Amino acid sequence: TELSHGHLASIVKMIRRELLQVHTGMWPQGEMAQDALESAIDQREDELTQLEAEQERRREVAFP
Repeated sequence: TELSHGHLASIVKMIRRELLQVHTGMWPQGEMAQDALESAIDQREDELTQLEAEQERRREVAFP
């Protein structure tokens, strides 16, 4: 079966959140703490997306 990009992204986000919690031992208590952690994860994901896009642009320039 084919997963939509949004569904796949939500699965990846959930897995990343769980891995971060296990790695850091951070188990946020309460909704505000969870929101803050999710915001930090979202920011890192945005940075990763930007880096991947920049890498792709460089590839296109190097290998037109």
